[in-house]
This record gives sequence, structure tokens and C-alpha cells, in this order.
Amino acid sequence: MQSPTETLGFPPGTPGSRWCSSCPHGCPCGFFGDSTRECRCTPAIIQRYLGKTSGPLLDRIDIHVEVPAVPFKELRDNTATESSAEIRARVERARACQHARGFYNSRMPTRLIRKHCALDAPGRADPRNGRAPSQPFGPRA
Repeated sequence: MQSPTETLGFPPGTPGSRWCSSCPHGCPCGFFGDSTRECRCTPAIIQRYLGKTSGPLLDRIDIHVEVPAVPFKELRDNTATESSAEIRARVERARACQHARGFYNSRMPTRLIRKHCALDAPGRADPRNGRAPSQPFGPRA
């Protein structure tokens, strides 16, 4: 694992920890998995399209999340929401708390995660049935 100051082919002084975000479509038409439109691509076309992303690249992506399209009416909805100033104040309070602790969440030492991020009873419940899990979750829970 790289330290935050290591460089990986980047200019000197560039941090080694990077985030990469990708937003690929599931098929050439872009409607694969869309609940509002029908995908007209054949399974062979979809497989060929998905095969264009190399395995080594996919191996470097830690989290895969499918995000459905937001309906246009929801985007244009004018219901009252939290203002930017309110969000900023909330973020500043959280950052001040993290600073007082001595490190930000993104740099929390692994050994301190259980101490500072202890789950309450609902957080420990099994998401499949709402009860306390009988055994610890594995990577394929």
C-alpha cells in the first residue's frame, strides 16, 4: 500500500491516494437496467460492450454501485431542502470534531475504527431480518 506521499508516476509531491469514479452504461444504448425505458441490445451486444473494460482495470475498482436514473420531475421539484449554508455549517462542525480527535475520518488508523465508529443496536442488526446476526458477516454477506 502506498503512503500518502508516495508518487505513482505523478508529478513530485502529488499524494499517492487517489479516487477514481466511473459511470459506464450497461450497454451501448444506455438503457440496460433502466426501469423507465427498454434496452433493445441483445445479450451478445451487451457482453461484447462490457468486455471492452479490461479485467485489470476492474480489479482496481473497490466499490461497484448501481445508481438508477432520477426522474426529471424529482430533479425539478421545488420542495424546501437544506440550504447550502446549513450543509456547510454541518460539515464544518463534523470537521471540527474530527480535528479535535486528531485525525480526519479518511485518515483514521484502522485500529481505532471500532472505538470511534461503534455501531448501535440497530446498526448491528442483520439487514436481512432485523435481528442480531448469529455469526459475523463475511465478504459475501
